[in-house]
Amino acid sequence: MKNANLLDQFFLVDPKVVDGLISASELKKKDVVLEIGAGRGVLTKIIAAKAGKVIAVEIDKKFRKDLAGLGSSVRIIFADALSVLKNKEKYNLCFNKIVGSLPSSTIEPLMKILTKINFEVSVFLIPLKFVGTLKQSVYFDSKLICKVDRKSFSPVPKTNWALVKIVKKENLKKSEFLQKYVYEHPLAKKENALREGLISYYKAQGKKLTKNQARKMLLSEKLARQIGGRVLFKSINIYAAPILNIEVPQSGHLALRAGFPFFIVTLSGLETSFLARHFTQYIVAITFFHLPSKFYFTKGRTKFLSRTKYKAISKLIASMHNTSVFVKSLRTKCMG
Repeated sequence: MKNANLLDQFFLVDPKVVDGLISASELKKKDVVLEIGAGRGVLTKIIAAKAGKVIAVEIDKKFRKDLAGLGSSVRIIFADALSVLKNKEKYNLCFNKIVGSLPSSTIEPLMKILTKINFEVSVFLIPLKFVGTLKQSVYFDSKLICKVDRKSFSPVPKTNWALVKIVKKENLKKSEFLQKYVYEHPLAKKENALREGLISYYKAQGKKLTKNQARKMLLSEKLARQIGGRVLFKSINIYAAPILNIEVPQSGHLALRAGFPFFIVTLSGLETSFLARHFTQYIVAITFFHLPSKFYFTKGRTKFLSRTKYKAISKLIASMHNTSVFVKSLRTKCMG
C-alpha cells in the first residue's frame, strides 16, 4: 500500500496488520470496496477474495503490470484518489466500504470529502499522531484497532502508524455540527458559515437544503437556542456556542481569543439580540481540542501572555467550576 497523493511509497509487509485490516473491514461477498493506493496489489488480491468487487485506485502507473490480471472482480483506476472521490460521477463509482493507507497530506482533504459521500465503513492506516484528531470529529465515530510499528512497512517511515476504523455518525447533532463548522471556517462571516454549515449538515444526511431554506432556519429562535445565543459585540456580530459559560463582569473589558481556528469573543459594551434573551449568562466559545495558543487581556492595551501564564490559564479553564472565580482569576493572571 502506498501514498495515494504523492509518490512516496510505503508497502505494508506485516501479515498481522493485514489480517487486522481485513477483519476490521468485515468483508462480505455483497461488498464493493474502494482501495486507496493499491501498489503492487498484495492487499487487493486478499480483498477481492472476500468481497464482491474491488475498485483499486493507484496513482503510479509503474504498477500496471503488478495489477494486471487480478480478475474481473477488480477494477483498476490509475489516478489520484482524492480527485477520483471528488468526481464520483465521472468515474461511475459505487462502493460501500473504503480501505487504504493515508499519508499526513491526504488525511484532512480526504475526511472533508468523506463527509459528502455515503459509505458504511472505512478502515485506514494513518500516522499515529492523527488518531486524536479523528476522535474529535463531529462527522465520524472512529476506533483505534491497533498501533502499527513503523517497521511494519517497507521502506520504514519516520513515525509509527495506526489502524483505525471509521463510520459516519448515525445521529449527528445539528448543534454540535454547526459549532464545529463555524470553528473550521474562521474567515467566513458567521451568518454565512452557519448557512453553509446547515447545507453541509443536511447533505451529510443525504438530504438537500437550499440557501433560502437555510436562511429561514437560521431565523428560527428554536435553532438559535440549539446552537447558542446570537450576541452583538459593538460592530462584531458573532454566534457564541454553549461550551463555556462566563459571568459578564460589571465593569472592565475581558477578551478571549480561542485557539485555531480563531474565534474572537469580547465582553464589553455589548448588546444582545432577541435570540439571546433567554440566556442569563453570556456564552463564550472555547474549543478544548484545539487549546488556545494565546490569550489576551485588553484594558486600554493588549498584553501578550508568556507560555507559563498560558499554561496556567489553560489549566484553570479545564478545571474551573465557578464562573465568577474564573473571571477574577483570569483577570489577576493576565494583569500580574
